[in-house]
Amino acid sequence: MAHTCVCPALSNKPPLTTDSYLSLLCLLSPPLLLSLLSPPFPLPLPHYLHLSLRTLHHFLLTLPPLLLLPLTPATIRTLHTTVYVTYPVLLLLQIIATTGAHLAVFWASESKLLLGDIATPLIPWHPSVSPSRRTQFFSSFLSQCILCPLLEEFFKYLTVITCNPTSSFRSPFEFLHPFLAVSVSLKLLDAWRRIALYGFGPHAAFYAVARGLNPLCELCGALSALRLARARLLNQRVSVLSVVGPSVLLHGIANFKGKVPLLTWHSVPWRELMLTSGGNWGGFAQLTWLVILVRVTGYVVKQFYILKRVVKRKEEGERWEGEVEMGSALKHNN
Repeated sequence: MAHTCVCPALSNKPPLTTDSYLSLLCLLSPPLLLSLLSPPFPLPLPHYLHLSLRTLHHFLLTLPPLLLLPLTPATIRTLHTTVYVTYPVLLLLQIIATTGAHLAVFWASESKLLLGDIATPLIPWHPSVSPSRRTQFFSSFLSQCILCPLLEEFFKYLTVITCNPTSSFRSPFEFLHPFLAVSVSLKLLDAWRRIALYGFGPHAAFYAVARGLNPLCELCGALSALRLARARLLNQRVSVLSVVGPSVLLHGIANFKGKVPLLTWHSVPWRELMLTSGGNWGGFAQLTWLVILVRVTGYVVKQFYILKRVVKRKEEGERWEGEVEMGSALKHNN
């Protein structure tokens, strides 16, 4: 008799509901809307539709990271929440935090910048305000390399524990999938906006592919998932800061090297990917960043499989202790 092997992860996957299909349809609206808004106005209708379809084609080139996600109601719910709740709230809070950081640094180093007819909340964004290079560096470092990464990674964590029953997870990879869902959705929303801003240059398609394959967001989510899985599965008490700390550090280093937060509207497209214009390698700095990403990827993969083995041995030890206790109880009764 032939033996059929069924993967537990596939056999236990819950079916999609009507709400899941409706959420999937709602997820199509951001790329469609951005593709319609990307061509310049006014244009003849055929030319306008051609450019919109071309932008939509570039959006599709960024979608390979979605292949990392299982198609389950929990994943779809996480994607939907990230797109319509987490992203706009995070964008607003990053703007507020950046404004506060700039004002605090201005007040500490150049208080004369706060004196004038400009409304205080608008001072960091007003083109006539020109702080010194030192002030500009410290305010940008505080906002872009500390506050914005901290907010983004914390909201990833908050979205995961809100949309998923993490207390019932029994495998490290069950923690990984929702973190990847949040990370990929934030990454795609930001990539689509920047592709639309990049326009229709000679390397637009390659830029879209590079944005989609850049693994930084997924690695940050995986680091947080690893810390949370280790804490929950091994019954360790950890703070939220210790869960998101490694991902905040990696994200902050990336922002220091050229990646920009979600709130930054205009940016240098290739610099965000640590590449020179046209997608060429720029030298030692880009090679060093590639080595960092490869090392972090290897660390995450190794630690997840080590944690999986540790959890399996822990479950086997608890099962063996339970059997010993049951045998002792039966022997005592006899």
